[in-house]
Amino acid sequence: MHLPVLQWIWVSSHGSQASLIFPYLIPMLPDIFKMSELNDSSDLQTYSSAVLYVLSAINPVPEFVDVILQRFVAAIKLSTVRL
Repeated sequence: MHLPVLQWIWVSSHGSQASLIFPYLIPMLPDIFKMSELNDSSDLQTYSSAVLYVLSAINPVPEFVDVILQRFVAAIKLSTVRL
């Protein structure tokens, strides 16, 4: 089920209305971060990393900026990758 959702996000994030996916995407951010760290599914890892990359180029509506930042910080704190 995760791969079709990631593919939908990928396709939806390439249009002029890309910022409209944020209400659906914000609750999924922690899972997308986890999928980008997977070693057992290269498809999920590839698509989740690609989704995170393309999302970095989308200007969210101002109402979502604070929520997105909070989710990013929480996901980074829970990440298994250490800098």
